[in-house]
Parts: sequence; C-alpha cells; structure tokens
Amino acid sequence: MRRIVRPMMFCFAVSFVLLFCSLTASASFSEYSDVPSHWAVSSLEKAYDEGILVGFEDNTMRPDAPISEAEVLTILCRVFNTQNRIDASALGLSGTEWYVDTAEKAAAMNLISDGSGLSKKTLSRADAFLLLSKAFQLTQAAPDEAPLKNFTDLKQLRSNERSAILSLMRWGGLKGYENHTLRPQGSISRAEFVTMLYRIAPYQKTVSELTEPLDGGVLISDQVHLENEVFSSPVYLDCTAENLSLQRVTADLIVVRSQKTSDISLDDSQLDTLILSGGNGNSSNIAPSGTSKIQTLVVGDRNGKLTVSGNVSRLEVTGNGQTITVNTALDELVISGVGSQITLTDSGSIRTIQLTDGSSINSIALSKPVSNLVLDGTKNKIISNGLVETLSLSGKENELTGGGSVRIASIYTTRSTVALPCEQTINQTDHGITDVSLRLSAPEVLPIGNTLTITATLQNSEEKRCKAQWIVGGTVVKEDFLTVGPQWGTTTYICNFEYKQNMNTNFQVLFQLLYTTKDGLEQTASATATTTLENYSLNYYEAYSKEKVLSRVTTGYQGDYTLPWAKKNDYDELTKTIWVNAKEYSSKTNYLIWVSISNQRVNVFEGSQGHWKLSKCFLVGSGAKGTDTPVGVYTVGTRSMNGWTTDQYNVRPVVRFKMGSGLAFHSRIYDPNYTRITDGSIGYPVSHGCIRMYDDDVWWIFYVIPKDTTVIVY
Repeated sequence: MRRIVRPMMFCFAVSFVLLFCSLTASASFSEYSDVPSHWAVSSLEKAYDEGILVGFEDNTMRPDAPISEAEVLTILCRVFNTQNRIDASALGLSGTEWYVDTAEKAAAMNLISDGSGLSKKTLSRADAFLLLSKAFQLTQAAPDEAPLKNFTDLKQLRSNERSAILSLMRWGGLKGYENHTLRPQGSISRAEFVTMLYRIAPYQKTVSELTEPLDGGVLISDQVHLENEVFSSPVYLDCTAENLSLQRVTADLIVVRSQKTSDISLDDSQLDTLILSGGNGNSSNIAPSGTSKIQTLVVGDRNGKLTVSGNVSRLEVTGNGQTITVNTALDELVISGVGSQITLTDSGSIRTIQLTDGSSINSIALSKPVSNLVLDGTKNKIISNGLVETLSLSGKENELTGGGSVRIASIYTTRSTVALPCEQTINQTDHGITDVSLRLSAPEVLPIGNTLTITATLQNSEEKRCKAQWIVGGTVVKEDFLTVGPQWGTTTYICNFEYKQNMNTNFQVLFQLLYTTKDGLEQTASATATTTLENYSLNYYEAYSKEKVLSRVTTGYQGDYTLPWAKKNDYDELTKTIWVNAKEYSSKTNYLIWVSISNQRVNVFEGSQGHWKLSKCFLVGSGAKGTDTPVGVYTVGTRSMNGWTTDQYNVRPVVRFKMGSGLAFHSRIYDPNYTRITDGSIGYPVSHGCIRMYDDDVWWIFYVIPKDTTVIVY
C-alpha cells in the first residue's frame, strides 16, 4: 500500500550565536519580555527551541532587529548541512574573520562570491529574497509575472530580484504586507527571516523518520531511498544526501542540493518539477526509467556535466556554466543562465527553445528542426543545421548561424544577426521614442509668491512606457513612469519658491524621457524651460531681516480693548513665519501654536523646526489684566468635548495646554445649559487666563491639533 506524505514542522539542529552581543543561553522562551505578544511568536519560539535564535542578557529577543548577511548565511549553511568549501583567500578574506567558516561554505553553495564585509552588511528584504531563492534553488527561468501586479512597490527591482520574489511566492515563503507592498528596499528583521524560512521548509527529516503525514516542505538528509511515496509539498535533499533513489514516487517538487553525488535514479516515478544542483563534479545521466516522467527538469547551480535522457518534457537551465547533452525529445528548453553549452545527440530533439532576456554567452548546437525559437539576451549563439519554423530575435550580439534555414523570422533588434536564409522576414524593430514630439510650456515671468507650473506635452507614433524625469540644477526633483503614444498627453511639474535677497531668479527646468528598446538601446528625449522669477526689493528684505523681525515682535497687549482694533492690527504672515523660525522653536508634532498676546491671535504653523509655515490664524481673547495668560512654552495636553460646566457658565470644548493649571483653549462663555452665549467678548484680554476662541476655531483646535504640540505664549 502506498504511504501518503503531505508536506509539517522542521527541526533545525542549528545553534546560532550572534557575536558582539552578550547573550543568555539558559533562560526559557517565556522569560523574554518582547515576544509574548509579538506577531511571530510561534516562529520565534520554534527558532529559539531549535537554536536558530538566542536571546540577550537583558531578557529580550529583539525580534524586530535587522539581521546581517553573515547571520543569514550561517543559518542557511547549517540548515543545508553544507559540506564543501571554497578557500577564504579566493573570497578576499584573511582567514581570521569570525565568519570565515560560513563564508567558505556559502561560496561553495554559490550564495556569495566575495566574503568581505559580511558581518557589517544589513540585508535589504530584496537581498534576503535572493539568498533564500538561491539556497533552495527555487529560481524559475521564465516566471509568470502576473502575481507581481498585486504589489505597488516593485517598479525599481532588477529581473533577478523579481524572479526570486515570484519563486518564493510560488512555494509559500513570501506573502507581503496588508497594504499590497513587499518593501524590498527595507531591512528584514530576525522574526521576518525565520518566519519565511519556516514557511518554505518547516520540517527536517531522514527517510526513516517519514512516518507521519506532513503539511509543509521537508528537508531530507543522509541516505535517500524513497519508495512508494506521494509528496504534495516540496522536498529538499540537503548537501549530505547520497545514494539518491526514487521508486514509485510522486512529487510536485524535489530539489537536489547534494554535494556528495551527481547521480539520481528514478524508476516508475512521476515528478512535476525536479531541480538538480550541487553535485560532486562528476558527469552524470538523468534517465527516468520504466513509467517515470519528469515534467520540468531544472538544472541550477550544479557541478559536473549532465546528459538528459528518458521521458522529460521541459528543460530549464537557470545555473551558470552548465554542459548538457540532450539525448531525448524535449518539448521545450528555456535558458536564463550564463555560459552554458547545450548539444544534441542523434536521438535528441527540441520543439521549442527560449533564451530569456537575462541569458548570455550560451551556445546551442542543433541538427534537427525546431518549431519555435525565441532568441533574446546577450551574446548567445545558436548553430542550426535544420529548419527553424518561427524565429523571434531580440537582445544584442546574439547570433543564429549554421547550414539550416528559417521559415518566418520576426526581428525585434538591429543588434543581433541571422546568418540563415529566411523565407519571410517581419521587421518589428523597436524604434522606441526616436520620433517623439515634446514641448514644455512655462510662464516667461513668475510674479512674486506665485506657484510655478510647467507642463510637458508629449506624443509618439507608437505607444511606449517611459521613465520621465524633471531635473533642476542637475538634481532629479520628480520621477515617474508614463505611457507616451499617438494621442497627445501631458504631465506637470509644480514648484513653490522660498524667496531670498540674492537668489538666482533665472529658473531652468530640464524634462527628459528615458526609454530602453527591446535590443538594449537607451534613448533620451528632452526639452528645457526657463522662467524669470520676480523678487522683492532691497527695502523689503531689510524690513524682514531676522534682526528687524525679532525687534518688531513684542509681547504685552498694545490695543484699546476693542474688537475693531484687534481686527485691524496684526503681524503679517512673513513676520510671523520669520519670527518662529528665528526663535528655533520645535514641536513633537507637525504643528506649532503661537499665542500672540500683543495682537490677540492664535497662529498655527505646520512643518518642523526651522521650517515652520503659517497655516491658520484665529482671533482670540487672552487673560485679562491681573489674570494674564502667562508667557512661556507649553504643550497641548488633555481635551474634553463637553468642556467645563458650573452653575453659572459652560465652555466647550476644552483643550488644555499647561498641565497642572486650568489654562486651556475654549469657547466663549455660554449659559450652563449651553443654549446661548452670555459673554461673547473677544479680541482683547478678557478671560481668567485661558484663551477664549470662536466656536468653529476652537473645535478645529480640538479635532486637528495633536497632543504634545508645542504652544508658545508671547
């Protein structure tokens, strides 16, 4: 009877010590103060129990601390039981570094090529994705990128990073955040890394331990003879695996990482995907026997020549420098790596061939007809002595030569060549934006204080997606992607200016479109606009010098205790802005409030220290003589929607700004039932020390101004 094994929890026999820290090894997991309510508590506890993460002597696990590249590589090498090494000297190391053992092993797994600086480098999430994908050999040659459309922050990723993300998403290691982002440029924490690791492979077993159903990926070590097994989740054979034999095995994915053997025997087995990597450098033959079938055979980072025979439908070559002989009839060959050589025996044939845009310096020798050939990438060479039914030629410096012929050739590049005769040639060269129409419109003169708007109007004969940049003084100030096509379109740049006495009034903006054709040609189209900025007079700048403003602004009420006087007298906006910035006031929030006693105003600023800008100004009434509002610097504290009520009055809402006192912003005086105003005095010192405000104004303060906002009374 066939035993069903469904890939569940994987015990890493790993002890991982973070150096340069004081650690504790004896505490139980429950004693650490920062993990009980952490989102990854189950993964953290498992990692702690299995020795992957250890705690610190201050009784914390620091699960949200960034993890370094050396720490990640140490975990991966121990998880895979890496055996081989590459000498430290070849990695730029002296051999005395604490992580030299890790570096030598990681290089043997093709995870790194340079060992310098590993302990200091904090990984980005994209770096971690690449390392995990390479360690588990999950990278696909030509992945479907449709799942990436669900995320909003992946535009700037390289193709290998995108492929790594797609591979991890496919096999369960990567899910992303609730706001549809993956944050690839952000750091990855200790908790996030071990969580991803457990999602990919939560179990580690020997073959004899496969006695119960599993619900996740499994790492298998040592002697690997699998018989009568069904795996519905990934199986990873680690670096110690040897004597690899599969009899009557059905699996969705098997990854071979063995460094002890290059051979694997398959008999009456059905594998959806088999990935070969590692190897001991010897030549080997993959030849499914009996009723065996491999739907997709992937050759990754593997050592040794390989011959492919038997029932294999699709061959992917993702590793570099592979030498492969095809001795069977393949439906499809896809190459994404670098420097591989593919030859066919008399029994070998390939119906469809694709060299991806990331492939380079590969060579294929063909003697039989090919239905479809997609030749992309760089410096790939195909020698064909048979008929190619359809050819799609892209990339640069690729070459199709030999004694064969092509029936229909679609040419997308001018930088690659076809030396074979073609019955029909379809020129689909990407002309890019060579005929784009581009013009900028901007005012010749910009009046003082106005916002500058510059509009780019664009048209191109063919629809192309381009990078658009606005550049001022050699610096890119705005960048986005836009589609330019036969219909006229526009994009704008908006700029506000901070006026200074000796500023450059000749403002110039460069707009440029950037596009890379399918054969790698980089194209640029640009236009320039110049606007003259009107500036204030010398007398103006003298009147608004820092010294003049500081002397002009005073405290103490200066009016005649009437509302009309208050409405006519106030500092202008520029004086207020210069004053608060010259005084170098700061706030814990993005708001700052200045209560001006002299002019009975509440001035609300937005920004930060040294960069405050006036956003609101309210007419108020401060403390009357004898109950003056005290001058000082305070912070917004508690607030009450129902305000204060006595048997004589009600004011609401109330927003306190001097804790330990009764000072607050509040409304004018209402009757106790809050039905009518009994004292509407405002615009001059009239209160018992609080700041009396109009209803709409104080409600704005109540709803908008955050706690801890700085309040200056002066």
